Amino acid sequence: MNFVHPQLLYLALPVILSIVALKLHARNRRKKMLLQLLGSSLSDPAALKLSHAKRNIRFALLAAIMLLLVGVAARPYRSFRVIPHQTFGRDILVLFDVSKSMLSNDVAPSRMEHAKYLLREIVEKSGGDRFGIVAFAGRAFLACPLTADKTTLLQYIDELSPESIPIGGTDLERPIKLALEAFEAAAGNQAILLVTDGDELSGDSAAAIAKLKARHIPLFVVGLGDPHIASPIPEANGGFIRTKSGELATSRLNEDKLQAFARETGGIYIRSTVTNPGISQIAAQINRLDKSQQEATNRTIPYDDFPFLLAGALLLMLIYLLLGERPFKWRTIAPGVSVFLPLVLGAVTPEELYNQAREKQLSNDKESAALYEQAIKMGVGNSEVRGKSLFNLGVGCHQTAEQTLQKAFESLKSQQLDNAQKDLDNALKSVNDAQEYYRQSLADAPDIPNYL
Repeated sequence: MNFVHPQLLYLALPVILSIVALKLHARNRRKKMLLQLLGSSLSDPAALKLSHAKRNIRFALLAAIMLLLVGVAARPYRSFRVIPHQTFGRDILVLFDVSKSMLSNDVAPSRMEHAKYLLREIVEKSGGDRFGIVAFAGRAFLACPLTADKTTLLQYIDELSPESIPIGGTDLERPIKLALEAFEAAAGNQAILLVTDGDELSGDSAAAIAKLKARHIPLFVVGLGDPHIASPIPEANGGFIRTKSGELATSRLNEDKLQAFARETGGIYIRSTVTNPGISQIAAQINRLDKSQQEATNRTIPYDDFPFLLAGALLLMLIYLLLGERPFKWRTIAPGVSVFLPLVLGAVTPEELYNQAREKQLSNDKESAALYEQAIKMGVGNSEVRGKSLFNLGVGCHQTAEQTLQKAFESLKSQQLDNAQKDLDNALKSVNDAQEYYRQSLADAPDIPNYL
């Protein structure tokens, strides 16, 4: 699968790291809030109705959704469709230096990669202009003829590398000659964009510049590198290139020479850096050239596959929203429906929930605890409902403790010591829970009388 904007795929790692960081931050905040709400009961597994497996699944779903959205932004495609295309614009031939000195990293990440970025941006910002690419080092060849097809241009830009031309050097005469030959069949206003560090210039550059002046073709020059400090030239497999004498090979931007070329042809010179790449200046110079009708061509447009990724992201988002974090138990479905359905329909107030819970508690219905919990959740800001509900939950725990203690005595009478010990432990736990509910009740509503 190919991508229209493959550089956006580099966002995948920062996106995942950001999601992990947010997950850890949310976990810490959740733990602090639960500690304030539950106090010492936080360590009790029965105090929290939580499925850690579901929470991890939700996190994985969220990460997958974000990765799919990154893929959508990169615009994947597998094939093209060809359509006729008539444009009005200019003809710009790019002379792109692919010599090994362009691998120097005094312009991050390297002169070569920075030059590719600059050229992509210029092509993307152009309207109906046609661009062609001539790659050169010690030799030159027409890498891409003049075309207004941006997809094709971007593919050729990605493929530019020092391996394109194995012969080293920077022969400027050959690429200018190829550019002039390519312009012979072009009728639009013409210009040449030279992207180079100008290091080790060879060939008869003066004669080449004279030909451009005779044809009134301006030369827009983009210089890459540092004109004052020489930079070592990296090897493709690591290390640095050395001369035959064993010294470290270095490269420096030949700025004076490149400025002279631009000045003689009526063009401009821009030194492109990370902070000031010069894209707007070059685009402005191209826009000053008059547009003219160009010959009709075919244009390839990719068949976008991003709708499939977008549909997948939406499906995962739906699953994410529907999947809760509470443990799933079949026996809890019916009580849950009876408690939550009225809430969804918006027909129950916290006071009504409290009254329903109290009636069920007086009739020894165990569903009362769930109703009290819902009344507490809905009663944020209603200290009376929360205070009463918490107190009555404490009463329920107290009653449970008494019943369990009675069972412990019966087990003790029948010499079932293990069962008696277990019942005593459960009774003590229920008493502790009751004390915690009483404490929270007083904290929420200290002025409200106790209730059942």
